[in-house]
Amino acid sequence: MPISRLLRIIFSLSITILFMMVSSLKAENTTGSHSLTPITVQLKWKHQFQFAGFYAAVEKGFYQEAGFDVTLKEAGYTTNPIDEVLSGRADYGVANSELMLYRMNGEPVTVLAALIQHSPIVLMSLKSSNILSPQDLIGKKLMYPEGHYGANTLGILLKEGIDKTQVESIPLSFNINDLIEGKVDAMVGYVTDQPYLLKAKGVEYNLIHPRSYGIDFYGDTLFTRESQVNQDPEEVSKFRNATLKGWKYATDHPRETIDLIMDQYHSEKNRSELQYEANETIKLIVPKLVEIGHMNPGRWQHIAKTFSDLGMAQGKFLNDGFIFTPEKQQADHTLQIFIRVVLIIFIISAGFIMLLAYFNKKLKQAVNEKTGHLTDVNDRLLTSTKQLSEKEIALNTLNHELEQRISTRTESLNRANTELFQEIEHRKERELSLQLLSKAIENSSSAVLIVDSQKIISYASSAFLRLMGLLERELTDQPINILEGKLSLPVLSNTHFQAGSQGTTQHDLECVGREGKTHWLQTTISPLWAEDKEISHFVMVFEDVTDLKQRKDEMEKIALYDPLTGLESRVLFRIRLDKAIQRAKRNKVKTALLFIDVDNFKEVNDTSGHEAGDAVLKTISERLKTHVRKNDTIARISGDEFTVLLSDINSYDDASKVTNNIIESFQTPIRLKNTETFVTVSIGISVTPDDSTSMDELIKNADLAMYKAKQDGRNVFRFFCQDMNIEVSRKTAIERELKGALENENFFLLYQPKVLFSDNIIVGAEALIRWQHSVDTVKNPDDFIPVAEDTGLIIPIGRWVIKQAINDIRQLLDLYVERIKISVNISPRQIKDSNFVVEIREMFLEIPEFIQYFEFEITENAFIENQLGNISRLNELRDMGFSISIDDFGTGYSSLSYLKRLPIDTIKIDRAFVQDLPDNKDSAEITNAVIAMSHKLNLAVVAEGVENLEQAQFLEAISCDIAQGFHYGKPMPLDSLMEEFLTNTA
Repeated sequence: MPISRLLRIIFSLSITILFMMVSSLKAENTTGSHSLTPITVQLKWKHQFQFAGFYAAVEKGFYQEAGFDVTLKEAGYTTNPIDEVLSGRADYGVANSELMLYRMNGEPVTVLAALIQHSPIVLMSLKSSNILSPQDLIGKKLMYPEGHYGANTLGILLKEGIDKTQVESIPLSFNINDLIEGKVDAMVGYVTDQPYLLKAKGVEYNLIHPRSYGIDFYGDTLFTRESQVNQDPEEVSKFRNATLKGWKYATDHPRETIDLIMDQYHSEKNRSELQYEANETIKLIVPKLVEIGHMNPGRWQHIAKTFSDLGMAQGKFLNDGFIFTPEKQQADHTLQIFIRVVLIIFIISAGFIMLLAYFNKKLKQAVNEKTGHLTDVNDRLLTSTKQLSEKEIALNTLNHELEQRISTRTESLNRANTELFQEIEHRKERELSLQLLSKAIENSSSAVLIVDSQKIISYASSAFLRLMGLLERELTDQPINILEGKLSLPVLSNTHFQAGSQGTTQHDLECVGREGKTHWLQTTISPLWAEDKEISHFVMVFEDVTDLKQRKDEMEKIALYDPLTGLESRVLFRIRLDKAIQRAKRNKVKTALLFIDVDNFKEVNDTSGHEAGDAVLKTISERLKTHVRKNDTIARISGDEFTVLLSDINSYDDASKVTNNIIESFQTPIRLKNTETFVTVSIGISVTPDDSTSMDELIKNADLAMYKAKQDGRNVFRFFCQDMNIEVSRKTAIERELKGALENENFFLLYQPKVLFSDNIIVGAEALIRWQHSVDTVKNPDDFIPVAEDTGLIIPIGRWVIKQAINDIRQLLDLYVERIKISVNISPRQIKDSNFVVEIREMFLEIPEFIQYFEFEITENAFIENQLGNISRLNELRDMGFSISIDDFGTGYSSLSYLKRLPIDTIKIDRAFVQDLPDNKDSAEITNAVIAMSHKLNLAVVAEGVENLEQAQFLEAISCDIAQGFHYGKPMPLDSLMEEFLTNTA
């Protein structure tokens, strides 16, 4: 095997090993960075200020910034946080110093941070009992918890030399009335809240603090399983830091935190109780003196001794694994990396040592072979020298004979001399002509080079020498090959020219001139023919066309490549696609076309600006490049649309894998200058030759599949199928018919009444469009509105609905019906239209008094799609005086608290909740909650789909404002609505 090849093999192997090791390290550091890790935290008790830091970390996004989706679980009377964490039902928990007892008894718990530096547990007694010290408890009834929860109390008794048999033990009931009513003389309580309850009842009390007697246990302590720390210390450290950051914020902003607890966690305590608890808790945390979360190993040692003295634990306290130390975990991680790097260096070094040994062996063999060869050459040289001596004697004899011959020829030369003189005169004339021609060439901007038939340079003009950065003496009489490396030499051959013709050939040659600058030369080659009809010389004339070629290349680049991303343009993409289709047909292979559209890209431009949009497009192009092969093609064919050609794939799974990787890559946010943004893509896939061998047909099929991905919720991909063409044909037919219906006004409105529960009178109606498709056929909105929305025809249809509703209101007002409010549905496409508000303002410019009779309904999901733009447009409508309603509430993802920021007057509960009333408990509770919260936000509530009396009675009982449904009336023409108004009024 050649040494160079072996070198390449070992080098490649070393690089591969290094790459694999580094990749594994990188994978360890990046695993899970694309999504939030779900975390469950088990609290000690119900929601109150005792756990304020956790709430603040959730609300302020500290957990999310660290990569966690945190769930906080309340505890009940029987819940043990330590058991919850050890069993795996929770990832982290909050407990007291009893964690040490579990550890000493062999349970694998690890403490992360002391959230409260001093235990809040105290002994409480009535002031009238005169119990002021532990000795006063002798012979008294003391209520405290059994087991490790009572360690504080037993520790005080032990410290003061009191045997627990000297005190009557009463099991802890958590009921402070047992103390007030004298059922016990003293009880264990929390200094953070129970003294407040005593004060509220006007009861005077005494407190015995364990700290006063040398029992200073930690209060609430954050902990987890030891296996969790060993498995992922970095995650544990991030969670601990985010939690402590939340506690820092909560202690700095207690009032804001109390508001958060009351609004979102529904604490059983009132604001005064929470404020008292906050003040007392912060005193125990002592954040101004001790860093939040700080733990002293010596203090844990003291706690362990207390448990041992009380006989609660058999084992001894060993710090290894109990107290979490981020620095130690990081050092272990660094040591692992160091060991891996040393291993890599060792493998590479071993490979090179083996290579050197092999190379040395081969070199020794080569030296031996060369030595034998040189010995043979030396012998042959001695033989040649002897032969040359013999030839020298023969040459001397020949020289004598030549001298005689020269004498004989002298006379002939004299005669020839006269003839030569005459020839010289003729040559002088020709030389003058040549000098004139040379002068013209020297003063020309064109470079000239002349070579003879043997490719020897005969002449180089000054322009050529300047262009090449050479001197005349460096070229004259030199073979033309001397220019290799500086000039791409043309082929000079007789076969390129017809004998005796004056024809020329042209070439574009690349030249490296002075200072290494590259030039492009347009070269014309002309032959000079000798009398024997053979070419004697080639004359080459060079014109510098560098600037012209650069402009041409730039124009080609602009035409073939996208200037923003550097990807191929639509033009070059079509060329690649055509070749891929031909190759697929010829080689019986498959090629997949991915049509990629960036979801909601317009919102990025609208909210962050076009500069940010350009940055997003560049990032998208870079991410696409990382997921395809070098022989695949990526192109940007329009503003936010990309295409990818996956050539020579074996199956549809190959395309699926690449497409999945592309979609998953966008789970990572895109970093802009001062912020981050998330984007998703929808991808359609068509495959040649299966789906088509026509370029335009293949693109259209991928486009159809992409729109199917959009319809299925975006951020997914879909393969093309023939049903899509059928669906497109159907939609195209509906679109064509809709355009005719608009021209002929083949639409009409029906109205469904809305009834006020309190007075049982009609207060409004919803306008519902119908399409008179033929004499006997009427189409409902579900049959044509989705197509109108996709094609944009919803804009003129919506305009017709509003104008018709204005005409119908005129007729209602003629009947003196003034309590009416007509609701008109607004589609997502309409509210996104920048001219929508302008057109509404123009429609009502002459009839502003009609605004009070109109209400616009927009669905919850449509509102969420473009929040900023929708809020702006709805605010403009609200400022004009229109009422705004959220339709189908409950089917989207918005919350009632979010609705506080929206310019709305009414919420319509979706019929999906109403239809199961009153029997379905979940629907009933949700409906009741929506109505209650809506009223708190001063919003009216309309229930849709009220079909029977039981539903109506239930809704009225829970204070729903307005009902709409078949129980009160089906959609009806305007004349029938007028009759209903007259009847309802009478």
